[in-house]
Parts: sequence; structure tokens; C-alpha cells
Amino acid sequence: MNKFIKSKPYFPVFGNGNIWLQLLVSKPKSYQSFSRGITLTELLVAMVVAGIILQLAFLGFSWNRQLYLNDAARNDASQTFKTAFDLVGSDIKQAGAGLDASFPAVLISPYPTNPSGTPNLIAPTFPTFSTEITLRRLVLSQKLPICRAVTSGLKTEIFVVDKTVSGCDVIDNNNDGWPDNLTAWKDYRTNNSGTIRAFIYNGSGQGEFLNHTSEKTYNNSNTLITPIANPSTPATTVNSASLVVNGTLANSYSAGSAAQFLVIEERKYRLGCSDSSIADASCPANKLQNLQLIVNNGTPVNLVNKISNFAVTATIQQDITSTTTAQFLCWSITQTGTTTCSNNPPPASPATTTLPNSYAWSQLYTINVTLKAQPVSSTGPLLSTYTQDKLNNLQETQNFLPRNVLNY
Repeated sequence: MNKFIKSKPYFPVFGNGNIWLQLLVSKPKSYQSFSRGITLTELLVAMVVAGIILQLAFLGFSWNRQLYLNDAARNDASQTFKTAFDLVGSDIKQAGAGLDASFPAVLISPYPTNPSGTPNLIAPTFPTFSTEITLRRLVLSQKLPICRAVTSGLKTEIFVVDKTVSGCDVIDNNNDGWPDNLTAWKDYRTNNSGTIRAFIYNGSGQGEFLNHTSEKTYNNSNTLITPIANPSTPATTVNSASLVVNGTLANSYSAGSAAQFLVIEERKYRLGCSDSSIADASCPANKLQNLQLIVNNGTPVNLVNKISNFAVTATIQQDITSTTTAQFLCWSITQTGTTTCSNNPPPASPATTTLPNSYAWSQLYTINVTLKAQPVSSTGPLLSTYTQDKLNNLQETQNFLPRNVLNY
């Protein structure tokens, strides 16, 4: 029997089946216990734990993404405001440079449409309208007198030098034949594309623009001449000179008075329309969003977008008596000095009031600029309700002083 067992007969199995049979018979018990797999309970527990971990990871990602979107939206709005305030504020500070106290250096008007009745002047919802502000400063120190009366209508020539008129003398210190004050204008014009905008001003708030294209000089016989250096005869000596202009004047200007010709830079800020098919002046409020700059009546340039409201008011301070002053909040200042104002601070139900004295830009105490952010689009990034409400009501006001008022 033992011999039989030791010499265990060999039963051939097709293929390699005999090998797997022997392995199955000879497997260790520990290996057999591991091969039974995992139970359904263990699988369910593992799935639950994995689901919890994934859910926590997703919630953490979503929360961080929400914080990022909220911060990015707020930072974007803040940067938009900062850029706009820096641009407008810089020009407000320069307004009135080189101009007298009565010159219309700062103009404010509701734009594109006038508010119906008195605008809301009470914080925090103030203001409820948009504005155009015009800022002017002198860029050529040489001012020219008006030497011969100018009537309204189409103009081609205005005399600014005339020996026969007091204050219009020909001064030629360098003996080049040209009046020195006219030389300054000629040089400035030729260095600026050959045409400049000249502002004719009557000295008491009334003025308008003409385009100045060249100069003419005349001798004492009123014959057109070309100035020469060191003129020796009356026929070659300049007796009068004019500016060649084009444009139509709405007003008339007297000779020998305070009327002058000036070269000023005019910068306008206002909101433009996001829809190019609509004229800016007719743009509905929900499409206003581009802060524009217009220099010397040129083509508007978009500076900052995502602004839904650009409102400007002026705080004017006037003397009431020799020892008391009062302030007024004005939202319209015209070129002739007409203002639309309320008391400052305004009462709960503000009404327009008349300034106790005639207005001059030197009475400006501050210019107040208010910006409001464009409403957040519902199709944009998903923001929290709180952040969306905050951005939709986000507005900021900064006050600027035209520093040239300190000269008066």
C-alpha cells in the first residue's frame, strides 16, 4: 500500500490541467482564505466614505470659486471707479488755469436727458441722472484783443492788431516785421496741424468758438502785405493784422472792450451709448456704460466701461454778508452763468433756489463726481445673491477742488 501511494500513478490530463489540479490540491490555507474577496457591506461602506470625501472636496472647491468670483467682481468695480476718478479728477484740478474769475471754465449739464423736476439729492440713492461736465483751461498765454467790432453771423476775418485803436498797438521787439503777439499765435497754429480753435470772449461770461486757419497783415493804406524784417517805409510796415477764421458767431462783440481771443483746451466727460446704432444724446439709461472724453469737440474716446451712472454736481460757496457764507448744491451751470441749485445740504424735499449773488467759477467749493456700477448681468459669472445686490447698488462719490480757485 505504501509503495502504491509513493508511486502514485500518473493520470494524464489534456493540456495543462494536471498542473492546475496539483496547484489546487497543494494551495496553502492562508491563500485560500484571501481569495474569498470582499463582502457587500464592506463595498457599501467604502462607497459611502468615498462619496463623503468627494462631496467635501467639491464643496470646498465651489466655496473657494465663489469667493474668487465675488472678490474679482468687487475688485473689477473698484478698479473701474479708481480709473474714472483719476482721469476726471486730474482735469478738474486743472480747470480754469490762466483764466479770469468770470470766464466759463466749468460747465455742468444733465446728459443725455434733463431730469424731470428736481433730481434726488439725498444720499445714498443720489443721484438719479447722468451728467456732462466741460472743463476749460488756457493753453496759450498770449491773449489777443478784439480791435474792430465783430457782428454775429458767418465770419472770415477778425482784426486783433490796429495802431489806431487803444490797446491794439503793434509791438515788434525783435524787428522781424510781425507783431509779437500775432507771432505767438502763428507759431502755435503751425505747430498744431495748421488750424486751431479760438475762443472769442466778451469778458463777462459770453463766448464761442471759431476755427483759426491763418493770419493777414496790412500797411497803413489797408493793403495786404507780407511782413519783412526791419521795415523802412510805411508801405512795408504792419499797421493792422487779422486772424482768418471760419465759423458762425451767435453774438456780437465790441471793439476796445474786454473782448479777447484766447486759445483754450476744452475737455468734456460724459457717458456714451453701448449701442453704436443709437446716438449718445438719445441713449436710454440702460445702455449708458462708456465714460467718454471729448477734447476740443473732437471724436469721443471711450475711456472706461461698466459704468451706468456718471453724475456731477458743484458745491458753490457765496458770501451772504460780510461775515457769513452759504453753500449751494448745483447740478446745472451754463456758459452764461445760469445755475440750477438747491440748498446744501438739501432738505428732505429739495427745491431749486436762486443764488444770492452772480455766479463765477472762482466760487466753486468742490466738484462732486458720483459713479455707479453697471448692473451685474444674469448671464455672467454666478455670484452670490449678497454680492450681486451689493454690485447692483454700488456707487461712490469723490470731491475735487479746481485748485485755480485759490488764486482768487
